[in-house]
Amino acid sequence: MQKNAITPTFRITSSIIDDHINAEKLIAEFQSLKVKNEPAAKKLFLKIKEELMVHMTKEEEVLFPLFESRTQIQGSGPTVTMRNEHKQISALLNKMEKTLRNPKRNARQEAVMEKELLKLLKMHEEKEEEVFYPWLDKMLPEQEKKTAVAQMRN
Repeated sequence: MQKNAITPTFRITSSIIDDHINAEKLIAEFQSLKVKNEPAAKKLFLKIKEELMVHMTKEEEVLFPLFESRTQIQGSGPTVTMRNEHKQISALLNKMEKTLRNPKRNARQEAVMEKELLKLLKMHEEKEEEVFYPWLDKMLPEQEKKTAVAQMRN
C-alpha cells in the first residue's frame, strides 16, 4: 500500500456538471424531434424547461448562499450575475413555450430563440464550470460539498 496516496475528494463540479450535459443532450434531441414529431417535441421542451428551472432554483437556494456566506459578497459579484442570467434564461424559456403553443408559429423566430438559449446556457455554464463550482470545490469542506449536492438532488 502506498503511503502517500492521495484520497480522491468529492467535487461539486463533477457532480453538478451532469445536469448541464443532460440539458444539452435534451435540447439537441428537441431540435431533432421538432422536425419529425411536433407533439413529442413540445412535450420534451416542457421537460427541458422544468429541469432547467429546478436546476437554477436549486443553485439559487443551495449553492449561491454557500458562496455568499463564505465570501461575504452579497448584492454584487458572481451570484448576482448568475441570478440575472437565470432570469434571462427563464424569460426566454417562457417565451419559447408561448411560441410553441401558438398555432401560427414562426419557424425563423423559433430558430433565433433556440440559438439565443444555447448561447445563454453556454456562457452561463462556462462561468459555473470554470469558476464558480471549482471555487466551491476548493473552499468547502468535504462533508459540506456532499450535503450541498444532496440538497441539489432532492
